Amino acid sequence: MTPKTAEEIYQFDQCSVLIVDDDDFNHDVVSYFLDEIGIKTIFYGRDGIEGLELIELHRPDLVILDIVMPRLGGLDMLRELRARPGFSEIPVIVQTGNDSTESRDSMFAAGATDYVTKPLNVHEFQGRVKTHLKNLLLVKGLETRLDDIAREMRVAADLQRSMLPTSAVTEQIKSRYGVSIYSLFEPCSALGGDFFGLTPLTDQTFAFYLCDFAGHGVGAALNTVRLHTMVGRLPPPDPSNPAGYLAALNADLCVSLTNRHYATLLYGIVDVSAKTFTYSSAGAPSPLSIVGSRSEWLDSRGMPLGLVKSAVYDNHQIKFEPGSQLFLYSDAMTESETKSGTMFGPDAVSDIVMSAATTKSNNEILECIINTFTENAALPLDDDLTALHIVWQ
Repeated sequence: MTPKTAEEIYQFDQCSVLIVDDDDFNHDVVSYFLDEIGIKTIFYGRDGIEGLELIELHRPDLVILDIVMPRLGGLDMLRELRARPGFSEIPVIVQTGNDSTESRDSMFAAGATDYVTKPLNVHEFQGRVKTHLKNLLLVKGLETRLDDIAREMRVAADLQRSMLPTSAVTEQIKSRYGVSIYSLFEPCSALGGDFFGLTPLTDQTFAFYLCDFAGHGVGAALNTVRLHTMVGRLPPPDPSNPAGYLAALNADLCVSLTNRHYATLLYGIVDVSAKTFTYSSAGAPSPLSIVGSRSEWLDSRGMPLGLVKSAVYDNHQIKFEPGSQLFLYSDAMTESETKSGTMFGPDAVSDIVMSAATTKSNNEILECIINTFTENAALPLDDDLTALHIVWQ
């Protein structure tokens, strides 16, 4: 296969050039030089006024501009062009017969990108044109690729959010079990490494979990897809043994995760007949249990998932009464900086949660917590923020 030339690679035939010059001979010479490097779309203007009109109409990729012209000269046209919104980046090569320092300074001060001296040297002229068009095509290619990536990221973000429990699922949990669940999922970029799920088990039990994969972005988001797939594939957990289910998840993740990726996760099971919350933790942030005006941090020690295949997890259980609350969150809340430069830490989070929990109605508490947190946080956050607020009716 014959190697492609630079012109074929950069596809100069897709570029358009505007020549602004009142001299017909210069028109013909410049056009011939442009045609030799594959440029087929060429517009002509005879003075600065026509040049500005053609730029507005055709938006050329490059302008070849003479200085001395009737009605509106080249430098005045250039100043006007650069003052118009949206036209500051069009490359303009000025033709000049005066190569003095003063002349060059005035051209660049007016907004010239480059200049060539008359009479034109064909190789120099074509080289400068190709250089500017190559830069332009590279930028356009990069912009197109970035647009494609942004579109793909939006699709991936929609997919990730579609895996989260819907409002219909949380309403089903509320009507079936008498437990209200309010949630927040805010990745710090288009895709996040946080994830949570709700699973009805029996007429009296349901499970929920909150997971935080190390990092964020595409890699962490792919891990949430892996977790979602595993949760759907594994047999339902024994309601009295979430630790066993956590061990099974860990064994699978130890096989599928690479590059020392890992996740913290809390998996809990609510039994509404026994009025118990049984949970197991893989190093997740400590949940905050709230009964009336009292709060208690729950034990959440445990080996993160995906590191040690033989890791063993513990079961913990608490009793709950109507009106009891539970707040779960990703570590962005405790590990983010405040506007004053300190870390929030557990005490500050507890104060925020308790203030909302004791003054707001159930459906307002989580919103109040997040609003207070973001009002005091140094934004933007550099980690994903996810929270669950659970209220026993």
